[in-house]
Amino acid sequence: MKVYPTSSFLGKSLVCLLVVLTHSVSVWAQLPVAQLRSIFPPGGQAGHEVKFSIVEGTDLDEISNVIFNHPGIQLQGKLDPLTSPMAFTVKIAADVPPGYYSVRVQSRYGVSNPRMFRVDSLPVKAIVEADLKKQSPLASDVNSVIYSRCEAANDIDEYSFNLAANKTYNLQLDSLSIDSLMSSVVEIYQPNGRRLVYRRQVEREDPRVLFTSSEAGTYRVKVYDFLYKGAASYGYRLSLTDSINPSSLNPPMLLEAKQQTVKGLNQHAVTANSNPGLADLIVADYNLQPSQPMATTAISGYVSPRRTLYQLLQARLPTVNHGNELRTISVAKHPIIAEVEPNNTGEKPQKVSVPSEIYGRFLKPGDVDVYTFQAKKGEKLWLQVFSERDGQSLDPYLKLEQITKDAKGVETVKAIAIPDDVATNLYPNVFDTLTDDIDYLLTAAADATFRVTVSHRYHFAATNRLDHYRLRISAPQPTFRAVAMVLPNITGALTADTPSGCIVRKGGTATLKVLVNRIHGFAESVRIQATNIPAGMTIHPVLIPANASSCEIILRASADAPAGVANIDLIATAVDTNNPEKALKQYQVAQVVPAAISWKAQPTSPAISRLGHGLVVSIIGEQLAAEVLPAEHAMVRHVSQSEQVWQSLNITRRNGFADKVIIKAVGIDPKKKIDSVAGEVPKDKQLSRVRFTFKPDAAVGWHVCQLKSESQINYVRNPELLARTEQAYKKIEADQTAKTAALANAKKVQADKTKQQTDANNALAAENKKLAEVSKLVDANNKMLAALKAELLKVENEEQKVAKQKLIDAKMLEITNSTKEQTAIQAKVKASTLLIATLTTELKTATDAATKSNTELEA
Repeated sequence: MKVYPTSSFLGKSLVCLLVVLTHSVSVWAQLPVAQLRSIFPPGGQAGHEVKFSIVEGTDLDEISNVIFNHPGIQLQGKLDPLTSPMAFTVKIAADVPPGYYSVRVQSRYGVSNPRMFRVDSLPVKAIVEADLKKQSPLASDVNSVIYSRCEAANDIDEYSFNLAANKTYNLQLDSLSIDSLMSSVVEIYQPNGRRLVYRRQVEREDPRVLFTSSEAGTYRVKVYDFLYKGAASYGYRLSLTDSINPSSLNPPMLLEAKQQTVKGLNQHAVTANSNPGLADLIVADYNLQPSQPMATTAISGYVSPRRTLYQLLQARLPTVNHGNELRTISVAKHPIIAEVEPNNTGEKPQKVSVPSEIYGRFLKPGDVDVYTFQAKKGEKLWLQVFSERDGQSLDPYLKLEQITKDAKGVETVKAIAIPDDVATNLYPNVFDTLTDDIDYLLTAAADATFRVTVSHRYHFAATNRLDHYRLRISAPQPTFRAVAMVLPNITGALTADTPSGCIVRKGGTATLKVLVNRIHGFAESVRIQATNIPAGMTIHPVLIPANASSCEIILRASADAPAGVANIDLIATAVDTNNPEKALKQYQVAQVVPAAISWKAQPTSPAISRLGHGLVVSIIGEQLAAEVLPAEHAMVRHVSQSEQVWQSLNITRRNGFADKVIIKAVGIDPKKKIDSVAGEVPKDKQLSRVRFTFKPDAAVGWHVCQLKSESQINYVRNPELLARTEQAYKKIEADQTAKTAALANAKKVQADKTKQQTDANNALAAENKKLAEVSKLVDANNKMLAALKAELLKVENEEQKVAKQKLIDAKMLEITNSTKEQTAIQAKVKASTLLIATLTTELKTATDAATKSNTELEA
């Protein structure tokens, strides 16, 4: 809002208050949001397939796709979301240039935040802890890439390499560049056991080592976290090659987007006891091929927030042996001038023209560089020193002096105080842009020679020798640079620095945070508007007032928007404050640069944020139960002091939702004397409004307000899964009923067979008893018959013989009958025995069936 004094009939000036309103709809209690924390391995070789797994993430239910920002990296096979896949195979086409790309996963809850994925031209190996336990140090090859992790506290990984004598090698250890939490350290040990190199990650820079082997043999390399921490997200990429990649470039920037030949400088050539000139450090000439950082372009690795404040180019650096290397190059706007030694004193300064961009280096401790230039009285010149904004580690210190001569030629030197460091921080602790660089607007008090002394503030280390600074001296050329990132709904565990995808539910919204770096005092309003808007989505333009550096642009999906994934672009245009539709043609229309948050802030450090690859938005199938929309949407509104302004709202309720909705007006500084009354929308109501009261002494100027709504809803995390689970449970219940009946029947059969077997056993016992009795009787009769026959032989009387014969005949008849009975009983015993055997088999079958039914029922 831009507030003016209140007008009246007493002749006071006309009042015009401009209110900028952006409406954020339905900031509900925390709903599932897909978040990807880490994958392993996060890279592969061009022309090959790579298998990687999701190591950590939240709300990654029903993953249906893996999305890369380059079409040459494609998922192989089709995923079944219902199996919740966590391992994937992708094919990297042979023509995908080496560099870092973005990978996202698409799940039920949208497309996740991006993670870095590296494509290499060298062979790639993924090493796990088990490999390092089997062999430590692990024998490894030169000219290859290793991906591994420090998986636990105090984890130190060791590798061995067989190196030739007196040969230069290039070691790179990446952790920050692959979105790892690891603060990496590397040590190199010679064959004799002495440590040759120690490097660690410093100020968001991964270790780089260029060294020469003193002797042939086995060299050991140790990798660990600086604080000896470890976890699944503490990954690293280690490569050791025999290619001599330059440590720095000369010049270290490109003039606009023109092809340019630069010289590579070799850090290895500098030793603690030497002070060579730049000519001694030259490795080779390189013909840089710049390319604009588009959505499908690789980036060189981690590019910090402060580097995104000014224009950058990605340039390919052809290397001697292994393809090409990508570098992020700063862009010069004016003629490039190299530092020329000796220029260390005020007596021998280097004279430079204006405008110009001078680059220099400090090759030894205490080195300073002195420059002089001419300026006319009243002339305004910006003096800017770039170091951290160029990705360097120097803390530049600037001394400025005005030198004038009177009519007699007497020289007067006047020191001009220059504020140290650029204090602008566009998004503290989230997208930190604080820097030790210097921006100063000089207004010449007289026609004079100005002397600038550039130095490094702190202790000079050997690793700083090739760090450069860039001194830009130019007339004011106001312009701007815009950066955008996803802003999650700040509720529950979600904070502004939570890595999150841009996820919109039907009838809901998502938010993008846009930051504007105002260069050379740029003080115009900036309109942010979207292009390539997907079907069913509305993105209203938003105005960033002249006194502001950020805004939130709202992406709204209609209730019937088709689910899907799309890339959107944001365009930033400088516009007339009083007519936002009118572009200021003297300023170039700029595409908003995408950025990404890698990790949330810690108690002692800000969030880790970086340059990104694109703005990917996903609309998911869930539909919100209520939606709050302004009755009219104006980019700006004019009001006056002592005025009340009403903003009408329409509330759409769905699926029987009838509870209250809370409306909040946020973003207005309470010290500005502007009150807002929103409150609750009662149950079942469809209309509401917010009242803004501008007090008579309300602050004149711009004010930005957002209207947000929140409510409590009954949320089912995955109704389809619930339905499938209920159906499966019903099937289980039906199976349980059937199996209960089957168990009862099996038990009845088992009981019947058991009774039959018992009866058969009892019958067999009775028959065996009777058989024993009959057999005993037969034996007794046979013995008696034998006795009778013996007695018959002794009897001489015929009459007695007849009597004995009758006894014998009777006994024989009795034996015959007993034998018949014995045979009959034996047949019964045999039949009973067979029956018992059959019943035993049937009983076992019935018992097994009962046991199986019982097991199935229990399951």
